[in-house]
Amino acid sequence: MKYQLFKWILVFGIVSTSYSVVCAEESNLIYDGKNYFESNHAIHLFRDRQQIECDEMTVIEVNDDILVAVNEVFPNLGANVEWNASEQSLYIHNSNNLIILEINSNIAWVNGENKQLDIPATLINDQVMIPLRFVGKELGYHVEWSKADSSIYIETKEDAKPQNENNINNEVVNFLDSEYLSYLGQDHTIILKHLVGLQASEITYKENYHQNQIIIDLNSDYSAYLKAGVYPLSLEGVKQIEVIHQLNETQLIVTTSKIQALKIEEQDGNILLKVVKPSEKYSKIIVIDAGHGAHDPGTTYGEIKEKDLNLAISNEVVSVLKSDPNIQVYATREDDTFFELQERVEFSNQIEPDLFISIHINSVSGNASASGTETYYTLSTDTRNKTFATMVQEALVKEFGTRNRGIKANNLYVTKYTDAPAILIEIGFLDNESDRTMMTSQGFEDKCALTIYQCILDYYAKGLND
Repeated sequence: MKYQLFKWILVFGIVSTSYSVVCAEESNLIYDGKNYFESNHAIHLFRDRQQIECDEMTVIEVNDDILVAVNEVFPNLGANVEWNASEQSLYIHNSNNLIILEINSNIAWVNGENKQLDIPATLINDQVMIPLRFVGKELGYHVEWSKADSSIYIETKEDAKPQNENNINNEVVNFLDSEYLSYLGQDHTIILKHLVGLQASEITYKENYHQNQIIIDLNSDYSAYLKAGVYPLSLEGVKQIEVIHQLNETQLIVTTSKIQALKIEEQDGNILLKVVKPSEKYSKIIVIDAGHGAHDPGTTYGEIKEKDLNLAISNEVVSVLKSDPNIQVYATREDDTFFELQERVEFSNQIEPDLFISIHINSVSGNASASGTETYYTLSTDTRNKTFATMVQEALVKEFGTRNRGIKANNLYVTKYTDAPAILIEIGFLDNESDRTMMTSQGFEDKCALTIYQCILDYYAKGLND
């Protein structure tokens, strides 16, 4: 990679000129037709939690990014900065990445690929100013700007940790609106400060996981503290926070980059809303998958569609599991929608459940005599899927008296690629009269759901999730 970067630099014929920027006590800055009158108070620069001594610098906030003078930041981070005066272009590179920015151009050249810039590099008072978040991200860094303490925090290591996780003042802080609402990027935590009367016990929320949203109700009106609006973050973990005031109540809608859960804590009079992986909050997690859906009916018999039977059984299993406060359940679908097999697997793998259970109905074209229950799993060094498949197979056959077709090893997509112990149940044959009568009888979904639920309880009782 270093050789490739060297080739790029040679090909583009960089003419390097060294330069330095010395800030006066005050600057009169014009950007995008606006006048920025900045007093150049000390800006603190932190690399991987260690403060770096540097000259005074100017920071201009534009939309969701900040402009900084390039030579004031990146040379302190092990990145090389070179300026081609004839091309009016800036070259920034470290050992793995090369970025070329042309003054006033909304296109950046990154490792041979053109990328769109929201804020172009520009010249202000003979200073080359660059969008810090964009450049930092493309160099493989994580960048935060805290206006409250005039600090730039840059993480160049994936394993960089806060020095004191219990002290929110030592964390990377991105203030969204005012002193009352802030976000800790490093810890994926929303902080509500000084909201008079607000207690953690009064906050309710819903994890709308199919939309990657967490809807938080403060259950009182805090419009005097929090300004309504959308606050984009574009960060891993939390993408944006929306504040809504309606019917004398304040609501936060947190949009995440993937399926997340929420922990609510109080600390030093502040409310901490921690966005975490489901597995970091719940000790027992199950994913239920209703096969087929929407345009994919599965097997059919007259007006009876497999997708509908799968969904009815799945929804009943989900309902039973939701009534158990010790188990958190997620469903790949809860209505007549369709997901590709890969989407079902990705859904489960984001959640990191203890078990993945896919529900299906069987058929054999032209053979109405075929009947019974069978359960599939994929051979693995982790034999818990086989163990659970055996438990479910035996329990369903005992409950409904169906023909025992046994457990079967197979490389079905959802059982093969799901990280959790996974099974796929074929409960009965739709084109077999006896099985069909059973599966369409009143109360069947209830009995089937309770049987699967009991198997899940037995699985945990045996300590198989450890």
